[in-house]
Amino acid sequence: MSEISRIKEREQAVIYIFEKQFQTDENVADLALLSVMCETTVTSEYSVKLAETAEKNIAEIDELISKNLKTGWTIFRIPKIVLAILRIAITEIKYIDEIPVSVAINEAVELAKKYATDKEKGFINGLLASIAKESSNE
Repeated sequence: MSEISRIKEREQAVIYIFEKQFQTDENVADLALLSVMCETTVTSEYSVKLAETAEKNIAEIDELISKNLKTGWTIFRIPKIVLAILRIAITEIKYIDEIPVSVAINEAVELAKKYATDKEKGFINGLLASIAKESSNE
């Protein structure tokens, strides 16, 4: 199996979490299909670990997002691709110890450059910075 870059691994996990938002049946989206949904046919152990960890902790992750939104905003107003990027970045910040927080935020912003608008990119950066600051104070 050939190696893929860490940004591609994150992208695979983001795409899986994004696709999962459209599934009505829990069993429809399977991590084994992750590579089919991505630009590459390679699915790394890291992308699977990231997607599984995000999925397992989705309620806590979404609570963190909701808690850090401006007054009047709800998680349902966030575009689904932006929400997927946030969920993966927060997974790295909260549950993957070997990834520095600054790297998780920077990589999320890089993915936002590809999949989101400039305004959404700023939103992602600001929200993740707020969550990272809160996490470092715990």
